[in-house]
Amino acid sequence: MDMRTALKASAIDKYEDLMLIQFQQLPIDIPECILGYLPFKKYREYNPDLVLKYCAFKNPALRICYPVLDDRQTEMHAVEMEDDPKITKNKYGIDEPIDGKRIHPSQISMVLVPLLAFDLEGNRVGYGKGFFDKFLTLCEPEAIKIGCSFFDAESTIADIDHYDIPLDYCVTPLRNYIFKK
Repeated sequence: MDMRTALKASAIDKYEDLMLIQFQQLPIDIPECILGYLPFKKYREYNPDLVLKYCAFKNPALRICYPVLDDRQTEMHAVEMEDDPKITKNKYGIDEPIDGKRIHPSQISMVLVPLLAFDLEGNRVGYGKGFFDKFLTLCEPEAIKIGCSFFDAESTIADIDHYDIPLDYCVTPLRNYIFKK
């Protein structure tokens, strides 16, 4: 996380533009429903907004959902945001929409997965609560899982357990990593 917080805003803008170009090169079709996320600004997390706008351009019928923690803030679900959404911070300081239609995980065909780091096998390090991994187990097995990172892969991530769900792809400013077999 230290490398990411050290990035200047101009570098982040450039990386996000380059990552859109890389995303456009992925061997995927734009689905009907995508789970994106609102970036964790405190940690200069990648903002998937450009990718989501591109996907909406390619598929005007696209439904874009965002993660929201339940009232106990122990589980995550997906909501399709309204046109002019009200946003709040959850107990972890992450932005999430207040309103929206709840979407069942089986309807989501692509998930943009936030991460701190990833390795050459598609394993990722998140923020340690397991919300995305738990949610991904509820999605259809064919749902495409895409990480986005300002930095290249680590050679390995040591503390992977059986609850961790690997990525199918990861987009970086200079290349795409393909893990899907």
